[in-house]
Amino acid sequence: MSQNKITKLKATVSYEGSTQTATVSITPYVVKSAYFATKEESIVYETVKRVKTTYTVVSGDNLSKIASKNKPITVVKIKTDNGLTSNNIKVGDTLNIIQEDTKKEKEKKVTFTPLTKASVGDEVYIVLETKDLQGKTLKINVRQGKEKVIAEKDKELSITQNDTVITEIKARVGELADTEEYLNKEYLQNLAVVKVTLAPKEEKDIKDWNTKIKEATDKKTYLYLLAEVDIKEKVKYNGVHDGSNFTNHFLNEEGQWLEFHENRLPPWMEIAWKEYKDWSSKKWTEKKGDGLTRANKYIKKADANFKANKDAWCACFIHWVLKETNTSKSTNFSTVIDTPSGSQNYWHSGRYPNKTKVSASLENPPYGVITVLQKGNQWKGHVGFLMNFKEKGGEKYAYLLGGNQNNKVCVQEYKVYKDGSKIKYKTKKGTVYTLKGYVYPKEYEIDDNKKHKNDYKTKDYTVEDAISTI
Repeated sequence: MSQNKITKLKATVSYEGSTQTATVSITPYVVKSAYFATKEESIVYETVKRVKTTYTVVSGDNLSKIASKNKPITVVKIKTDNGLTSNNIKVGDTLNIIQEDTKKEKEKKVTFTPLTKASVGDEVYIVLETKDLQGKTLKINVRQGKEKVIAEKDKELSITQNDTVITEIKARVGELADTEEYLNKEYLQNLAVVKVTLAPKEEKDIKDWNTKIKEATDKKTYLYLLAEVDIKEKVKYNGVHDGSNFTNHFLNEEGQWLEFHENRLPPWMEIAWKEYKDWSSKKWTEKKGDGLTRANKYIKKADANFKANKDAWCACFIHWVLKETNTSKSTNFSTVIDTPSGSQNYWHSGRYPNKTKVSASLENPPYGVITVLQKGNQWKGHVGFLMNFKEKGGEKYAYLLGGNQNNKVCVQEYKVYKDGSKIKYKTKKGTVYTLKGYVYPKEYEIDDNKKHKNDYKTKDYTVEDAISTI
């Protein structure tokens, strides 16, 4: 890719015998800014008004069947709305069916927030804000800034996009606005957006990047962007004015670079994310087919004798991920040694002796930590990997990537609050767990990670209303 120079045009104008020469810039198209970013989606809801109808009981009906025909009405609500004290009904009875006001998803908005820091392996968005370039394609490089670390200064980096190694990235202006998914099309029509992973593809090259960054001054390096519009016409770039006249460099100056760190995050999360990607993209469920086969694979690894569609397997997923990490990354992380299929065994000192505990609290827990939740009696509960923790509307929420959530591997949201001396995790469905605490395999060095516990991995995910697990 070329580095764009400012192009100026001299024009001579004659007026009443006087000739003047002026220098003007011809810039009908503009690339206003370019930056690394995270993506956030917000849902726009519409209110569905209360509806009251009647239903006449026919032969074969019971309250459960009637509720099923009128979802999301429940048996309890039918009884309440009709003053019933039992489940007894008879043919010919007329029942009030009252649907209360509900919120229905209408459309989504998407926004992009600039990043100032990232780590090796992070998925990020590259966003370019433009003017009058709708439909045009931009070519982009990610480049080494400031000084030589993972590459020579100003050299383009080989990163990955959809598991393909690339140096030149392409993005079309307004592509997101062309989809029906998002409401805020005016905001999107002048943006060129592309998602990339800031890492090479091969494991040896990833290790090389991490090593070089760890050995660098202050244990970090810096990245910037170079952008070029793929058209013949002249384009104005509002990039860096560093005296070189190259203005299609973006972020290439002190205080603007993307601060780039080694990957200090738990290596098992890469494995967990790959599993999540399979389950979500292929729409697997434990009930049948490839989803059932994959879940049973987790169970078999834990030496358990049940089937995924018959019993809970959240702990088996954790055990499998740790074991798979050891195989693929040559690590030696410990896991539960006695009945790894039991969620509560991850907190048990005898059954999981080689672990490091992190006490339960309302503070932001470290990314990737194994989160142990208890429900009911001592041996029931749930376990998952913590992948996000944030505040919304004054309330705190944790997000667990785990197995056996809604009959699959997915991400579940929990409201986190204090109840007396205990920390509670509550699902959207209303299931309440007590947080026992957080654990790591003892072989994982957590001191450095604790310093960066708010650096939650930037990846796309969908939150599901997962059912209870035990």
